[in-house]
Amino acid sequence: MAENAMLGGLTRRVLEATQLKWVRMVAGVAAVLVVAIVVSYIYFARSTPERTLRAFLPAAAKQDIETVRQLVTKNSLPMVNRSPASIMYVGGSVDLRIVGQQRRGNVAKIIVEPLMKQPDDIAPQIPYKLRKEGRMWKVDLALTAKAIDHETRKNPKLYDEIMRRVREEYDPYWRDKLKSSQ
Repeated sequence: MAENAMLGGLTRRVLEATQLKWVRMVAGVAAVLVVAIVVSYIYFARSTPERTLRAFLPAAAKQDIETVRQLVTKNSLPMVNRSPASIMYVGGSVDLRIVGQQRRGNVAKIIVEPLMKQPDDIAPQIPYKLRKEGRMWKVDLALTAKAIDHETRKNPKLYDEIMRRVREEYDPYWRDKLKSSQ
């Protein structure tokens, strides 16, 4: 009988030790899974200049002003509010490819060009400037406009074409004059 009691106590200790090993193993696996999920979320959900620009361009092309407002810097909001229709010109085409990137601290420059160019197309590589606000990258419309202006002034033919399109679209005097000359 004493042997059975001793054997029973030993069996109970072995079972408790085995259960404890399983509990530790399950807890370890759960901890690894939690860490993997957190790291994956941080990696895939983090804001990058490229992801921001890829979200901004279609929103600007469709004139989705609410999405655009979320993707531009605080300094750019007055530009969006003042002239929502002009955002389409900054967004331009959705069919663009990224040809270069530069990052200096909280400012990034992404250079894009149209995927499908017409033979007489004078579209240049377009530099977009982005700024990091908090943890989010956002398009800085003022810096982008300056960069685009700088690029277009290098190419007089392109500058003339852009100015013609702007006049035609926004200036009633030029719009009427262009219609009467056609």
